Amino acid sequence: MLEQYHTTRQNVSQFVNSTLNGVAAQIERDQFIDAQIISQLAKAGYLGASISKKYGGSQMDSYELCALHETIAAVHGSLENLITVTGMVSTPIQRAGNKAQKEYYLPKLASGELVGAIALTEPNIGSDLANAETQLTQDGDGWRLNGKKKWITLAQIADFYIVLTRFDNKMATVIIDRNTKGLTVTPIRDLLGLRGNMLAELNFDNCRLEADALLGQISSGVPLSVNFALNEGRFTTACGSLGLCQGAVDITEQYIRRRKQFKHRLFSHGIVQHLFTKMLTQTRSARLMCFSAADYRENLHPDMINETLMAKYIASTAAVEVASNAVQLLGANGCQADMQVERYYRDAKIMEIIEGTTQIHEIQIAMNYMMNGKGSDK
Repeated sequence: MLEQYHTTRQNVSQFVNSTLNGVAAQIERDQFIDAQIISQLAKAGYLGASISKKYGGSQMDSYELCALHETIAAVHGSLENLITVTGMVSTPIQRAGNKAQKEYYLPKLASGELVGAIALTEPNIGSDLANAETQLTQDGDGWRLNGKKKWITLAQIADFYIVLTRFDNKMATVIIDRNTKGLTVTPIRDLLGLRGNMLAELNFDNCRLEADALLGQISSGVPLSVNFALNEGRFTTACGSLGLCQGAVDITEQYIRRRKQFKHRLFSHGIVQHLFTKMLTQTRSARLMCFSAADYRENLHPDMINETLMAKYIASTAAVEVASNAVQLLGANGCQADMQVERYYRDAKIMEIIEGTTQIHEIQIAMNYMMNGKGSDK
């Protein structure tokens, strides 16, 4: 498995060096990912990384996914989020969709012909998805959709959306086309980090959907389709956070080898060694947790979900501290955009929030551990 990880990492690095040179500055400036870049990622097989080969995807295993997300995140976090969200959209369609939905959407997602987004959060609802307010009602042989979603990644350019809704006292997910009458997309710009995520607010005003818009089953709680998406997103976000850690370490290493203060290279000073050691060990810890989560996923381990939560928790919190120390060690130079570490720092903070905040993960990890009997003294 690790051999596949290293091979994929090498291949993705070659793609990055040949194709994505200068892209990060463009994304920061425009707060947008160009359609040509999306097409190049699709042609390389990266948008279809989580999609079965049956539907035109590259069907990477978890170690290959880790290498992909780690390497792309070091270029720009929003490129990694583009691949993450595509995985979060394709996974519930693969796992919960009907035959027609799979055959229509999955090949087009893999090829980049369609861009999808998953709409969970709302103006008044973030982590508390079970109390989503967007309403789905029956209308003859179809549906009506009313409500709002906010902070939806890729929503500015998405061709369709998977939307979490409330149906009577139950919940459901539906697929809605961008051009549906009554749907308004309002871009959200100027974020702290991940500025190329192309977020938007969605407003559904009595949108009419056909019967086949339903994705999966109506559920008494958060639908399985949403859980499939979140589990995928948490794993790849953990690996993307690892990429920010490693990127910050690589830049810092070069800087402290080259820079002199008090007639000596920076790396020879004890305080620098102290901070750099923290960066190295936190990055290593994040990598090992991502590998462990990958192993659990590949073996369908019963604690796979909690291991993934822990990987995302460890890696995203590590990314914030590693990037912070990188800025500190580079001093004023670390505050310049052309040194990248200031962007890693901003992007890392967003990684602690997306796909479940650090604090929500603390609750989930502890509760899962206790509920599975692992915390019992018996």
